[in-house]
Amino acid sequence: MSRRYVVDYGLGTSRFRKSYFASKLSERLKAVHLENDVIRKELHKMGSYTREDKMEVYRELCQRTELLVKDEKSVVMDATFQLEEYRELIYQLSSRYEVPLSTILVEASESLVKKRLEKPRKTVRQTMRCT
Repeated sequence: MSRRYVVDYGLGTSRFRKSYFASKLSERLKAVHLENDVIRKELHKMGSYTREDKMEVYRELCQRTELLVKDEKSVVMDATFQLEEYRELIYQLSSRYEVPLSTILVEASESLVKKRLEKPRKTVRQTMRCT
């Protein structure tokens, strides 16, 4: 069995170039990069941030991760995981498959936050779709 792992990338506030760094990390690790924002778009949940909608997106993210882990692939999950209930989904997956989980916290200074929030957000890129 090949070594596989899951990286929960991007604990932290939105708009800090987490996706850029997650993309670079996934390239370096030869891991699949799953973006929460892309999944949200595919599920037609853009602009819809109710607790139920967010949970639906996180469940889909974890389902896709699970399929990849079962297929012996490593994954970089690009999402904020702001609530414990979202993090619990990935903790359970990691435990169930005995896959190491690494978490990366992205932080930025207050001045950088203000600067980033003034700029328009870039569009969401395409990602793999698990069917």
